[in-house]
Amino acid sequence: MKKSLLLLLIPLMLSLSACNTRKESDIPDTPDTPDTPSWGETATKEIVFKGDKTRSGLASGSQLGTDAFDTALTNLINSQADNTLTSLGGKKCATQLVGGDAGSDTSLTIGTGSYDGLIYFTFDLEIIKIEATVQNYYKPHHDYELNVDVSGVDVNAEVVMCSYSPTDGVKESKEVNLATEDAVSFPLERNETLEFKESTNTIAFYNNAEKHRTFIHSLIITYLVK
Repeated sequence: MKKSLLLLLIPLMLSLSACNTRKESDIPDTPDTPDTPSWGETATKEIVFKGDKTRSGLASGSQLGTDAFDTALTNLINSQADNTLTSLGGKKCATQLVGGDAGSDTSLTIGTGSYDGLIYFTFDLEIIKIEATVQNYYKPHHDYELNVDVSGVDVNAEVVMCSYSPTDGVKESKEVNLATEDAVSFPLERNETLEFKESTNTIAFYNNAEKHRTFIHSLIITYLVK
Protein backbone atom coordinates (compact mmCIF):
# COMPACT_ATOMS: atom_id res chain seq x y z
CA MET A 1 0.00 0.00 0.00
CA LYS A 2 2.76 2.39 0.94
CA LYS A 3 4.66 1.48 -2.20
CA SER A 4 1.62 2.19 -4.37
CA LEU A 5 1.09 5.58 -2.71
CA LEU A 6 4.73 6.50 -3.26
CA LEU A 7 4.45 5.60 -6.92
CA LEU A 8 1.44 7.89 -7.25
CA LEU A 9 3.20 10.80 -5.48
CA ILE A 10 6.41 10.76 -7.56
CA PRO A 11 4.78 12.03 -10.82
CA LEU A 12 2.94 14.72 -8.86
CA MET A 13 6.17 15.93 -7.20
CA LEU A 14 7.97 16.03 -10.53
CA SER A 15 5.12 18.03 -12.05
CA LEU A 16 5.19 20.61 -9.24
CA SER A 17 8.97 20.96 -9.54
CA ALA A 18 8.73 21.63 -13.28
CA CYS A 19 5.96 24.17 -12.67
CA ASN A 20 8.06 26.06 -10.13
CA THR A 21 11.03 26.07 -12.51
CA ARG A 22 8.89 27.55 -15.28
CA LYS A 23 7.52 30.28 -13.00
CA GLU A 24 10.98 31.34 -11.84
CA SER A 25 12.33 31.47 -15.38
CA ASP A 26 9.29 33.45 -16.55
CA ILE A 27 10.06 36.32 -14.14
CA PRO A 28 11.84 39.00 -16.18
CA ASP A 29 15.07 40.55 -14.89
CA THR A 30 14.62 44.04 -13.45
CA PRO A 31 16.86 46.40 -15.42
CA ASP A 32 19.24 48.61 -13.53
CA THR A 33 18.03 52.21 -13.32
CA PRO A 34 20.75 54.57 -14.58
CA ASP A 35 21.88 57.39 -12.29
CA THR A 36 21.68 59.85 -15.17
CA PRO A 37 19.10 60.09 -17.97
CA SER A 38 19.71 58.69 -21.43
CA TRP A 39 19.61 61.86 -23.49
CA GLY A 40 20.13 60.68 -27.05
CA GLU A 41 22.24 62.68 -29.48
CA THR A 42 24.34 65.51 -28.00
CA ALA A 43 26.93 68.05 -29.13
CA THR A 44 29.31 70.47 -27.43
CA LYS A 45 30.41 74.08 -27.65
CA GLU A 46 33.57 75.43 -26.03
CA ILE A 47 33.81 79.04 -24.84
CA VAL A 48 37.18 80.49 -23.80
CA PHE A 49 37.05 83.60 -21.61
CA LYS A 50 40.79 83.94 -21.00
CA GLY A 51 42.50 86.06 -23.63
CA ASP A 52 44.56 89.11 -24.53
CA LYS A 53 44.19 91.97 -22.04
CA THR A 54 43.93 94.48 -24.90
CA ARG A 55 40.57 93.10 -26.05
CA SER A 56 38.04 95.90 -26.37
CA GLY A 57 35.60 95.90 -23.46
CA LEU A 58 37.46 93.07 -21.69
CA ALA A 59 40.46 94.90 -20.27
CA SER A 60 41.45 94.53 -16.64
CA GLY A 61 38.70 95.78 -14.34
CA SER A 62 35.93 95.82 -16.97
CA GLN A 63 32.68 95.32 -15.07
CA LEU A 64 29.55 93.26 -15.68
CA GLY A 65 26.59 95.61 -16.10
CA THR A 66 28.40 98.19 -18.21
CA ASP A 67 27.49 98.43 -21.88
CA ALA A 68 31.07 97.93 -23.08
CA PHE A 69 31.62 94.78 -21.00
CA ASP A 70 28.21 93.22 -21.63
CA THR A 71 28.48 93.80 -25.38
CA ALA A 72 32.06 92.51 -25.56
CA LEU A 73 31.30 89.39 -23.50
CA THR A 74 28.13 88.66 -25.50
CA ASN A 75 30.07 88.95 -28.75
CA LEU A 76 32.91 86.78 -27.40
CA ILE A 77 30.51 84.00 -26.39
CA ASN A 78 28.42 84.15 -29.54
CA SER A 79 31.51 84.03 -31.75
CA GLN A 80 32.35 80.66 -30.17
CA ALA A 81 28.83 79.33 -29.55
CA ASP A 82 27.27 80.03 -32.96
CA ASN A 83 25.09 82.93 -31.78
CA THR A 84 23.13 80.78 -29.31
CA LEU A 85 23.54 83.11 -26.31
CA THR A 86 20.30 85.04 -25.84
CA SER A 87 21.05 86.98 -22.64
CA LEU A 88 23.40 87.36 -19.68
CA GLY A 89 23.24 89.07 -16.31
CA GLY A 90 24.38 89.09 -12.72
CA LYS A 91 26.40 91.28 -10.37
CA LYS A 92 29.96 91.96 -9.22
CA CYS A 93 31.85 90.10 -11.94
CA ALA A 94 34.60 91.43 -14.17
CA THR A 95 37.58 90.60 -16.32
CA GLN A 96 40.80 90.71 -14.29
CA LEU A 97 44.46 90.22 -15.09
CA VAL A 98 45.65 86.63 -14.65
CA GLY A 99 48.87 86.81 -12.66
CA GLY A 100 48.64 90.45 -11.71
CA ASP A 101 50.15 93.46 -13.43
CA ALA A 102 52.74 91.36 -15.25
CA GLY A 103 50.03 89.21 -16.86
CA SER A 104 49.24 89.42 -20.56
CA ASP A 105 45.72 87.95 -20.31
CA THR A 106 42.47 88.79 -18.59
CA SER A 107 39.82 86.25 -17.66
CA LEU A 108 36.25 86.22 -16.37
CA THR A 109 36.29 86.63 -12.57
CA ILE A 110 33.42 85.83 -10.20
CA GLY A 111 33.18 88.20 -7.21
CA THR A 112 35.40 91.06 -6.08
CA GLY A 113 37.57 91.95 -3.12
CA SER A 114 34.52 93.45 -1.38
CA TYR A 115 31.50 91.49 -2.68
CA ASP A 116 30.30 88.05 -3.71
CA GLY A 117 29.47 87.70 -7.40
CA LEU A 118 27.02 86.05 -9.80
CA ILE A 119 26.88 85.69 -13.56
CA TYR A 120 24.34 83.76 -15.60
CA PHE A 121 24.03 82.89 -19.28
CA THR A 122 20.86 81.96 -21.16
CA PHE A 123 21.28 79.98 -24.38
CA ASP A 124 18.97 78.80 -27.11
CA LEU A 125 20.09 75.29 -26.17
CA GLU A 126 18.90 72.42 -23.99
CA ILE A 127 22.00 72.05 -21.80
CA ILE A 128 22.65 68.79 -19.95
CA LYS A 129 26.28 69.21 -18.78
CA ILE A 130 28.84 71.94 -18.19
CA GLU A 131 32.60 71.65 -17.73
CA ALA A 132 34.54 74.65 -16.44
CA THR A 133 38.24 75.40 -16.03
CA VAL A 134 38.54 77.39 -12.79
CA GLN A 135 41.34 78.88 -10.71
CA ASN A 136 41.75 80.98 -7.57
CA TYR A 137 42.16 84.67 -8.32
CA TYR A 138 45.74 85.73 -7.59
CA LYS A 139 47.85 88.87 -7.93
CA PRO A 140 51.55 88.35 -7.12
CA HIS A 141 53.28 91.05 -5.11
CA HIS A 142 56.10 91.55 -2.61
CA ASP A 143 55.18 91.48 1.06
CA TYR A 144 57.56 94.06 2.48
CA GLU A 145 56.66 93.26 6.09
CA LEU A 146 57.75 89.64 5.63
CA ASN A 147 60.23 90.52 2.85
CA VAL A 148 58.94 87.71 0.65
CA ASP A 149 57.22 87.41 -2.70
CA VAL A 150 53.66 86.07 -2.35
CA SER A 151 51.08 84.96 -4.89
CA GLY A 152 48.37 87.25 -3.57
CA VAL A 153 45.95 84.34 -3.91
CA ASP A 154 42.37 84.44 -2.64
CA VAL A 155 42.88 81.59 -0.17
CA ASN A 156 39.12 81.20 0.40
CA ALA A 157 38.18 81.10 -3.26
CA GLU A 158 35.07 79.09 -4.13
CA VAL A 159 32.47 79.02 -6.86
CA VAL A 160 29.12 77.31 -7.35
CA MET A 161 28.25 76.13 -10.85
CA CYS A 162 24.55 75.51 -11.44
CA SER A 163 21.46 75.50 -13.58
CA TYR A 164 19.61 78.70 -12.90
CA SER A 165 16.44 80.73 -13.36
CA PRO A 166 16.60 84.56 -13.24
CA THR A 167 13.19 84.49 -11.49
CA ASP A 168 13.45 81.34 -9.32
CA GLY A 169 17.19 81.22 -8.61
CA VAL A 170 19.47 78.19 -8.28
CA LYS A 171 18.33 74.72 -9.36
CA GLU A 172 20.86 71.87 -9.65
CA SER A 173 24.28 72.91 -8.38
CA LYS A 174 27.83 71.89 -7.50
CA GLU A 175 30.07 73.77 -5.08
CA VAL A 176 33.74 73.94 -6.00
CA ASN A 177 35.95 74.62 -2.98
CA LEU A 178 39.32 76.12 -3.92
CA ALA A 179 40.41 77.06 -0.40
CA THR A 180 44.12 76.74 0.30
CA GLU A 181 46.58 77.54 3.10
CA ASP A 182 49.34 78.20 0.58
CA ALA A 183 49.59 81.95 -0.01
CA VAL A 184 52.97 81.73 -1.74
CA SER A 185 52.59 79.27 -4.62
CA PHE A 186 50.59 80.13 -7.71
CA PRO A 187 47.23 78.29 -7.66
CA LEU A 188 46.63 75.50 -10.15
CA GLU A 189 43.81 75.42 -12.66
CA ARG A 190 41.11 72.79 -12.08
CA ASN A 191 38.56 71.21 -14.41
CA GLU A 192 35.13 70.75 -12.85
CA THR A 193 32.04 69.05 -14.31
CA LEU A 194 28.33 69.22 -13.48
CA GLU A 195 25.80 66.91 -15.16
CA PHE A 196 22.15 67.89 -14.88
CA LYS A 197 19.23 65.55 -14.25
CA GLU A 198 16.96 68.01 -16.08
CA SER A 199 18.06 69.98 -19.12
CA THR A 200 18.28 73.74 -18.76
CA ASN A 201 18.62 76.85 -20.91
CA THR A 202 20.36 78.94 -18.24
CA ILE A 203 23.57 78.23 -16.35
CA ALA A 204 25.28 80.32 -13.69
CA PHE A 205 28.38 80.75 -11.57
CA TYR A 206 28.39 82.49 -8.18
CA ASN A 207 30.24 82.66 -4.87
CA ASN A 208 29.24 83.54 -1.33
CA ALA A 209 31.54 86.21 0.07
CA GLU A 210 34.13 88.88 -0.69
CA LYS A 211 37.68 87.75 -1.49
CA HIS A 212 36.36 84.41 -2.74
CA ARG A 213 37.25 85.46 -6.28
CA THR A 214 37.49 82.72 -8.88
CA PHE A 215 38.62 82.82 -12.49
CA ILE A 216 36.45 81.01 -15.04
CA HIS A 217 38.94 80.51 -17.87
CA SER A 218 36.80 78.37 -20.17
CA LEU A 219 33.50 76.54 -20.40
CA ILE A 220 32.33 73.51 -22.38
CA ILE A 221 28.58 73.12 -22.82
CA THR A 222 27.02 69.76 -23.73
CA TYR A 223 23.53 70.10 -25.17
CA LEU A 224 20.81 68.09 -26.89
CA VAL A 225 20.70 68.03 -30.68
CA LYS A 226 17.19 68.91 -31.81
